Amino acid sequence: MTEHKRLEFLFFQVLEDLREFLDDLTLVGGWIPFVYSRFLWNGLQVKPVTTVDIDFGFGKTKTKVYSKTIFEKLSSLDYKEHHIQIDRLYPVVLYKEGKIPIDFITFPEAAKEVIEEVVGRQINVNKIEKFDFLLKYRIPVKVKNKKSTY
Repeated sequence: MTEHKRLEFLFFQVLEDLREFLDDLTLVGGWIPFVYSRFLWNGLQVKPVTTVDIDFGFGKTKTKVYSKTIFEKLSSLDYKEHHIQIDRLYPVVLYKEGKIPIDFITFPEAAKEVIEEVVGRQINVNKIEKFDFLLKYRIPVKVKNKKSTY
């Protein structure tokens, strides 16, 4: 399997791992060209440049109550913790199979309660000014691999 195909495979695994949270997450960052070219623009066959990390944004509200946080869910699977500060247990960035970082982004005014209830207090969440603008204009895109639709 080529490196590009391996990254695609892991991308779809991450989507599957986060399936129950996808209504509250928005894919942002380097994987957008892949998703748009393959699933939004009628299967345009190009190999857009992607980054290895998978970035998800989230806003100030959530659509449902979760039995586990994203941290609890992913920690029970094949994700490894990379500590942001060597002398602190948390926050961490989780890596799929120890190789693909999963990053979470919101805006500075996001409620601490939403972050803790959806993502978990253990995961590093990047806060970016005016990020809520991006979430305001999100669009749903059906993404299919050989097994599932997201």
